[in-house]
Amino acid sequence: MASTMIPYTVNIKLAARTLTGTLHLQNKTAVDWGWQGLIAQGCHSSILIIDPKTSQTIQVLERHKANVV
Repeated sequence: MASTMIPYTVNIKLAARTLTGTLHLQNKTAVDWGWQGLIAQGCHSSILIIDPKTSQTIQVLERHKANVV
């Protein structure tokens, strides 16, 4: 007997998250999706480590001497 998968819809409400201010033009491609499933995003001279499953910023790597490109 073959099992039949029943499609279903999940409604999740996420609050909008905004980084205020303007980014340097060199930051526009400073993003990477790692093998662990996390996203690293360059933001001025910082790197944000983000969990895309929860939309949470896990860690911020600060104090780079120049913009992260």
